[in-house]
Amino acid sequence: MEYGVLLLILIQLISAFLVYTQKSETTAVRLSISLTLTNFFISALLLITGSFGSFKLLGILEFLPDRLGLLLATYILLVSSVVHKYAENYMKDDDGYRRFYILLDLMTANLILLVTAGNLLLLFLSWHVMGVLLTFMLNHNYTNPQAVKFANLSFITHRLADIPLLIAVVLLFKEYGTLSIPKLEKVILSNQDYSFTLWVVPLLVVISAMIKSAQIPFHLWLVYSMEGPTPVSALMHAGIVNAGAFLVNRLAFTFTHENVALHLAFFVGSLTAILGSALMLLQNDVKKALGYSTVGQMGYMVMEFGIGAFALAVYHMMAHGIFKATLFLYSGNVIHNARKDPNIPEDEVYSFITKGREVAKRVPLIAYIFFTAVIPLLIVVLVHLIVEKHFLKYETQLIILIFAWATAAQAVVSTFRAWRERPLFSFLLSVLSLLIFLLIYVVMGHSLNNFLYPNQTLIERIYEKSFSNPVLLFGEMVLIALIIIAGWIFIYFANKEKFLTLNLFLYTQLSRELYFIDFYEFIKELFIKLSRMLRNNYAVILLSLLLLLYIASEMSTKETLLTLLSGFLIPLLPVGYITVQFLKDKDYFWYALLPLLGILVIDTYTVPSEVKVAGLITFLFFSLRLLSSRNLTDLTAELYGALLSLVWILEGDYIYVPALMASPLLFVFLRDYLKRYYGTTEFGFTTGLMKESPRLALLTILLITYSYGMPPLLTFRALYEGAYIYTEMSVFLLLSWILLSVALLWNLGKNLFFRPSDFLYVDVNEKVFRLGVLLWSFVFILGLILSYGG
Repeated sequence: MEYGVLLLILIQLISAFLVYTQKSETTAVRLSISLTLTNFFISALLLITGSFGSFKLLGILEFLPDRLGLLLATYILLVSSVVHKYAENYMKDDDGYRRFYILLDLMTANLILLVTAGNLLLLFLSWHVMGVLLTFMLNHNYTNPQAVKFANLSFITHRLADIPLLIAVVLLFKEYGTLSIPKLEKVILSNQDYSFTLWVVPLLVVISAMIKSAQIPFHLWLVYSMEGPTPVSALMHAGIVNAGAFLVNRLAFTFTHENVALHLAFFVGSLTAILGSALMLLQNDVKKALGYSTVGQMGYMVMEFGIGAFALAVYHMMAHGIFKATLFLYSGNVIHNARKDPNIPEDEVYSFITKGREVAKRVPLIAYIFFTAVIPLLIVVLVHLIVEKHFLKYETQLIILIFAWATAAQAVVSTFRAWRERPLFSFLLSVLSLLIFLLIYVVMGHSLNNFLYPNQTLIERIYEKSFSNPVLLFGEMVLIALIIIAGWIFIYFANKEKFLTLNLFLYTQLSRELYFIDFYEFIKELFIKLSRMLRNNYAVILLSLLLLLYIASEMSTKETLLTLLSGFLIPLLPVGYITVQFLKDKDYFWYALLPLLGILVIDTYTVPSEVKVAGLITFLFFSLRLLSSRNLTDLTAELYGALLSLVWILEGDYIYVPALMASPLLFVFLRDYLKRYYGTTEFGFTTGLMKESPRLALLTILLITYSYGMPPLLTFRALYEGAYIYTEMSVFLLLSWILLSVALLWNLGKNLFFRPSDFLYVDVNEKVFRLGVLLWSFVFILGLILSYGG
């Protein structure tokens, strides 16, 4: 029965295909809704019947439909079913109605693949594709420049999350010789010895999870990506931003040896929870306020797995996801109603917060403290003791206790402030609500912990490692206490005149969102200036001379001359720059001839290992220059220089040359096509291809994914092998990889998106389109079934 997980993925892919092929949009959407709902019931059946296990097909196609995987697959399909149904009427008049459902089905299939992947590279593939699909879902309103801008920001942030995870995958493979998650778990849990790999891998996993889960300072992609349709926001906040909790739970067995990663998660999660909640209070846009609310909640989630409460983080993820998805879907109705009726309905709480009023009955201070602090503390302790007698077996659970108490106390305080004229009523209401809520929360968290981790040995080892340093534990508890006290003092003195200056200062900083958006703009401008600087001839000459001196000092004269000769054919600085300049405006013949001649030259001698450094600098050099490309002619030649330089990082292994040279050749076709029908290859001159030439636009998008090396395409395999061989410099290699992908999407996006120009658009014919899609699909499937060795 564990093979049923294949059915879940297949049904969603079939749904996407049917939506594309059906002539009637209404029929296509109803089919998509029906299939997704059916898929949910199948997943629930697999979960209830305990169809757990693991199996392998071919290559990296290994699946792990265990308790965690099937639980989250069911949760994903539940949220997706709701979003599917809601969008049926919400988006029926939208031009991209069919496209939205295709992307929604593909995203659902990919998320199911993510949570059931049993191979690290298959998991990484889904981790990466999630960011790619999300970019195009957020770019739904692609004629809106703001939507395009922040969809690109989302793409960049998710690409950053790929780096630490891929390095962790490479390190685990080098250490243990397998990419199978069940095998890795068995080996690592049976090994008690210290290992550098088991120190750094949990840290990399946590960093990747925090970036994907919108932890400060990587939170802006979530907050500003609100130009997309409301159903996209609902799915994003319910199922995508939560992926960090899944990743940490899936690789929980790596956290049994070191605790630095858990300390980092707790500190960053604490900061994000506080700042996200504070920034939420200053927003006047309903969707942006919900966005910052999610940032704060993701902070709490990261804090939870930072103290070893992995299962509780999963429960928090699901509870918050369903709650926030509902809020976002309803916010769509609120926005529509607000456009018709600008009047804000008033109620007692609204009047109290906005207008204030004199309180007729004063509650004694002692009673106030007793009702709002002592009673919540007693309730929190009582509920935890009822559910689990040994709740305080581990010291870290004190932190959960303190946060639960602080949250409960604040809830009671808020209720009291709103209904102080009826203290008895507000007391009974808040205490009863708090008791029911905490009981459900603790019972569900405890039950989920037993369900996900039937063998409690693993989770107990994680608890032991989390804050095993008593100094750090004490420091965290003091920090929490200071934050709580500071918050209460601020509330008490909020209306005092002498604190007005401080209040205004805090308001100013928070209203500017702590200048994070300005910092992002600064980083963007910095990279663009660096890219333009590398186009200066003097900078190129200086860099070339330095590399020439390095190559000559590390190699013999014969090796130097052969390397320079082959470096002209297969680009390697300093002579590779001449090659790229030569190839501008050249046709297919030269783009095919030069690398083939390069193979013949490389085959005559053994490429020295020292050349890897020059290859890495060449790859970074051309990837940076791509950012400031002005037209497709320049971009095609620079892309040739970037991709073919990977051969040198692979120490002259030319087996990947055909796969790498295919990309520039295809870009030559695109360059000539645009020049023939539109008379120019300048970026931003021919806009709106997504609308006016959809087949050409889709082929261009597929070409972008192939060119930058989207997993598991053959171009990615070359990058993976490079990271394996040159592990110590893999960070710089993968940063160059990100720059390459961003440059391609950013430059070609100027033609794909925005409003169409005043041209007579010509799309590619159906035969060419089908051939292109089939070729890309073949290469993608080939990448899946190939095994990845070191």
